Amino acid sequence: MISFDRHPRAATHKIRVIAFSILLLLLSATAAALTFVILDRQRYDITLVNIAGRQRMLAQQLTLEVILLQARPQFEHQQSLVYDAHRQFDSTLRALAHGGETTLPSGGTFIVQPASNAEIQAQLRVIYGIWEDMDRTLDIAMNERTGDANAAVNKIARTITPRMVSELDKLIALYEAESNRRIFRLEVIQLGVVSAAIIVLALTIQIAGRSAASLDKLELLEAEARRAQELETLQQVGAVVAATLRQDESIERILQQLLRVVPYDSASVMLLKDGYLEIVGGHGWADAATVVGMRFPVPSDNPNTVVLERREPYLLGNAAKVYSAFRLKPHNHIRSWMGVPLVVGERLIGMLAVDSRQENYFTSHHARLASAFANQVAIAIDNARLYSESRKRAEQLRALHEASRALTSDLNLEAVLQTLTETARHLIDARYAALAVLDSEEKMSQFHTAGLGEEERKRIGKPPQGHGLLGAILIEGKPIRLADISSDPRSVGFPPGHPKMSTFVGIPIITRGRVIGSLYLTEKEGGQEFDQDDEEFLVGLAGDAAIAIENAQLFRKVEKLATTDSLTGLYNRRHFMERAESEFQRARRYRRPLSLIMADIDRFKRVNDTYGHGAGDQVLKFVASLARAELREMDVIGRYGGEEFIILMPETGLEGARSLAERFRKRIEETVINVEQAAISITISLGVSVLQEGCETFTALIEAGDKALYEAKAAGRNRAVCVDMKND
Repeated sequence: MISFDRHPRAATHKIRVIAFSILLLLLSATAAALTFVILDRQRYDITLVNIAGRQRMLAQQLTLEVILLQARPQFEHQQSLVYDAHRQFDSTLRALAHGGETTLPSGGTFIVQPASNAEIQAQLRVIYGIWEDMDRTLDIAMNERTGDANAAVNKIARTITPRMVSELDKLIALYEAESNRRIFRLEVIQLGVVSAAIIVLALTIQIAGRSAASLDKLELLEAEARRAQELETLQQVGAVVAATLRQDESIERILQQLLRVVPYDSASVMLLKDGYLEIVGGHGWADAATVVGMRFPVPSDNPNTVVLERREPYLLGNAAKVYSAFRLKPHNHIRSWMGVPLVVGERLIGMLAVDSRQENYFTSHHARLASAFANQVAIAIDNARLYSESRKRAEQLRALHEASRALTSDLNLEAVLQTLTETARHLIDARYAALAVLDSEEKMSQFHTAGLGEEERKRIGKPPQGHGLLGAILIEGKPIRLADISSDPRSVGFPPGHPKMSTFVGIPIITRGRVIGSLYLTEKEGGQEFDQDDEEFLVGLAGDAAIAIENAQLFRKVEKLATTDSLTGLYNRRHFMERAESEFQRARRYRRPLSLIMADIDRFKRVNDTYGHGAGDQVLKFVASLARAELREMDVIGRYGGEEFIILMPETGLEGARSLAERFRKRIEETVINVEQAAISITISLGVSVLQEGCETFTALIEAGDKALYEAKAAGRNRAVCVDMKND
């Protein structure tokens, strides 16, 4: 045994080795830290894009709420909804512009850093100017006593909101560009740090070799060629790490280089995954397909556990004598075995194992070399992971932006729900996704799927009604993620035709503190489990989904206000005329039968005078409800004005229209309407007209029906009269 203390020159080399080793550790730690910085920065940037996308939807939501408030100014609840949307948009915009805390759609908080990019700052000033204009206009729109309220609402809907959405799109694009530039700079720095670590590693091994060798010139000469080969090999390994970002390719190339300095029969790289070591790559196997994916439990009675617990190389000269697994196929040919840990920074990520058919083959020198190679394998794996996650984040960023644009450009609820479902499945790479929305009775009335064929959708039939797992998501309002759904007793409530499931992640959709639905995915592609990143991403998407769904529902309400009579729920006169005109033109073009009925409640003024206008409203609602019950789905009915109704019946001739009118008249005559403390009986008069030769306008058809109605009234009321336009 040679002592460094008795050889000053050797002691100097020893100090250099220690110094270079410390430098190597610092460089490795720096590379690992940069990896986390890159990923954290990407998460931050994705969140910013998501927040900006949410602002687009909030701008639309605020506009829709104001339109509804204008239609229903007496509803205090509607005013609170407007103020809530205003507060959310304003506080978030202030955070984006000046930095500060904002609330995420998922309910958590997020700290926004002040923007440092001049273009982003300028764009935020533009958006802030538009917001100030909207804020001033909102004050006018919210004041129902001001005659300019209608003009203010129109300005918000037609001018300000489209400008706001357009400028927010530009902001999102700037955030994406800044993120790409920043990530590229960080990756270049990391690559430089890794390259420096490779050089320091080579110098460390070279100096360490010379430290011992310098004491014996003969030993130096004998070892020089071997060390030159080792250094050359390590340099080539460094080139491999710098040249490729594919994990399987990096592992294969590095292990090929290891074979030059540590001959082995086969080598395996294993990564820690959920209490197992899983083989992800290797070299020297007869059939790689049978080896990749093999899993070994840890801790367990195997040498892998020793390597992981000690975090240092472990050598076996005769593996079969120590572990029974080496006495069984497919490992019974192995005699010598060596394992070294894979460490990134302070994180133990797995191990490298090599084996030989010769007993007592591997030495401590082999262990040192294998450890050096293991460091390179760990760097390569982490680089590949970083690259893969960067690609995934970039893809999610683009898809989120596209989804946000799609959601804000389409306010049709069915289209919004389908877009959300397909987006979630695509971005998480799942086999199946489903989104359910609750109705006013807390039942899953709408159910949209992605990843199923037509036959599979038919087998599912009715949507799950919130039992078991889905019920837990809705009741608890929290995500549920399972590696094996069969192990959870709540895995019930899915219809018999539902696809088989093993892995599962479900997310509640929450708006204004209320759960309005759920989004769940099953069977991640490649057999992987859903991870924390998947869950966090879906929570963010569900936050956007909540706003998009609410906006679509608001739009449906606004659309209904514009097309229906608020008392009876029938089409208002304007919308009825639009629908009826298109039916009239179709019937004329294709020479199809078409009939019209004008109906008027007899002596309706007497009802109002005797029982009050509240009772009159109840009578109007009853007549409308009874009419809907008598009509087919294709028929069109509207409130024509006051107590008068109008019905258009496509594909119906004179006899069919006469029969319906008489049946409707009798039902009204025979029914007693109970309103408060009174029982009211009414009658109705009806005029029927039919499309015939010479009727060239829909107005003419209405005039004919109106004439028939007048004749019914003149003949004593409570009757249906048909007009013959040919003899008119």
